[in-house]
Amino acid sequence: ALVSAGYSGLHVVDCSAPAQLTPAAVYRTEEPVRGSSVALPYAYVAAGTGLCVVDVTGKGQLQHEGCAATTGMAFDSAVALPYALLANGLTGVVSVDCSEPVVPLLYTPLNTPGQAVSIWLDGRKAYVADSGFGLAVLDFADPAALRALGSFDTSGSAVDVVVRWPHAFVADESGGLRVLDVTSPEQVREVGAFGHLLDARGVALLGDWALVANGASGVHVLDISDPGAPRELTRYDTPGYAEGVTVSGNTVYVADGTGGLLLLRMPTNRLYLPLMRRGR
Repeated sequence: ALVSAGYSGLHVVDCSAPAQLTPAAVYRTEEPVRGSSVALPYAYVAAGTGLCVVDVTGKGQLQHEGCAATTGMAFDSAVALPYALLANGLTGVVSVDCSEPVVPLLYTPLNTPGQAVSIWLDGRKAYVADSGFGLAVLDFADPAALRALGSFDTSGSAVDVVVRWPHAFVADESGGLRVLDVTSPEQVREVGAFGHLLDARGVALLGDWALVANGASGVHVLDISDPGAPRELTRYDTPGYAEGVTVSGNTVYVADGTGGLLLLRMPTNRLYLPLMRRGR
């Protein structure tokens, strides 16, 4: 697992034995690492005010390849080789040509109305969590010339997004989980919501479930088999502050703030005790 750990850098954790997580390598930067995406052999790391390309295939060490500095604050990245998109805060979204990892090439950013903090690529469209301005949808058909298609201003502050066509699921902080129909990017509309989560910071999907990292109250599991009416099934109160969540197989990986990296197993409609947690 890759863990974006702020000023302590990018950490690789060996999760092959979930009951005994093992640090494998670390990539340290002078600026905070806020997000990353992977397309082997490289990780594309949102660090400080730019994008860094890091070779993650070496055992026990991560190899810096190159960086591209921007004028904004880098929060998240997404990859569609040979390009990476960078959610770049108040600067909007930046497309980066990574054909030559040693010298990534920046294109002119596309400014979004808010602060771009998270990004999801689906085909040639990019879906951007744009903080207080909700969701922005961009055309990525020409990476050198991003184009705004549409947006939807959610009730809270959009900080994470995942897309399962035709819906976008938005972690909307005080707005909870918002479900948007993105069939027509020019006319995005809300079709469902679960507004009882007051600090929704991350979202991941597993079958008919949405897993929402909800700060101090941990991870909530919602049934989204009917996207128009999400309902809560259960939750797991993590020891730290759940800020992000992702899924691989039936294992849930939680970025838990001071609780470190937390692994949860989800075999049914309940979250079981963590297999192991590792603090920073």
